[in-house]
Amino acid sequence: MKDCKENNINIPKDVLITGFDNLFVSSHIYPSLTTIAHPIKEIGKVGADVLMDFISNKRKRKIHIKSDHKLIIRNSTKKRFRGEKWKIK
Repeated sequence: MKDCKENNINIPKDVLITGFDNLFVSSHIYPSLTTIAHPIKEIGKVGADVLMDFISNKRKRKIHIKSDHKLIIRNSTKKRFRGEKWKIK
C-alpha cells in the first residue's frame, strides 16, 4: 500500500488490495484493508484435539477439517463491491 501511494496508484480505483489475516492494524490504516477473518480459537482447539488423538493413537490417518472464514470488506476494495462493474483493462 505504501508503494502504491508513492507511485500515485489509487486504492481501490486503480488496484484492489486484500489481506488474509484480519490483523488489528487492518482497520486502522488508510485506506482500511479488506481482509479475511479466521476463527483462530476454533482452529487452535481443533488442532490441539487432533494432535492429542494422534498422540494417543485414536486417530491413525489424515483428516480434512473445514472452518468458516469471513470476508471483511473495507475501503481497499469497497467501491468495487458497491455495485461498480468490474472493468478489465
